[in-house]
Amino acid sequence: MPRIALAIGLAAGLAAAIAAQPAKAQVFGGANVGTLGLGADLGFHITDFVGVRATGNYLAFDISRSLGGVNYDLDLNFMSAGGVVDFYPLALLPLGDGLRLSAGARWNGNEVDFSTSTAAAVQIGGTTYAVGTRLDGSIEFGDVAAYAGIGYVFTPAPFVRVALDAGVLLQGAPKVTLRTTNPLVTAADLRAEEAQIENDLNFLRYYPVITLSGFIRF
Repeated sequence: MPRIALAIGLAAGLAAAIAAQPAKAQVFGGANVGTLGLGADLGFHITDFVGVRATGNYLAFDISRSLGGVNYDLDLNFMSAGGVVDFYPLALLPLGDGLRLSAGARWNGNEVDFSTSTAAAVQIGGTTYAVGTRLDGSIEFGDVAAYAGIGYVFTPAPFVRVALDAGVLLQGAPKVTLRTTNPLVTAADLRAEEAQIENDLNFLRYYPVITLSGFIRF
């Protein structure tokens, strides 16, 4: 609930800021790439000190990794979109005007589907099961994720900007769901294996975000 309230508050603030922008406010748009994937930004620089952005990203790739002691093929699909408020605390200084502190929230569609990548016997929840036991599962995170970061906006040309940002997406602890084709696997072993995988991936609740973006200001 606190994340949902935060997202609603930030969305309302973003809408109000856009609606209240003065005629001289600068509009910008462009593309970005980073640890959340490929994406796009659209925003408004309201004053020297405050800007707002709507942003979205998509990333998909496959990897193999051991989770809970079992080798899996993982299909990662990261999708997220939301709003960010940027603060430029040194906007009036000639050498610090590009520094920005950012805070916001995203709808978080990051998820992972996975399945066993070996036909060997597997250990599930401390019990070894026979060759041919297949495991399939999914990993999901919170539907709403808060974001906080710091960055710098460079000006290589009068209407061109390049920004580098680093931050963290607070997407919550991973929730793992496991399924198996072997009817002999007990529910207790499945739950224990889910808990082990969740423990292995708990670091992803604080997902590191590094983004390089280029945009044009109108």
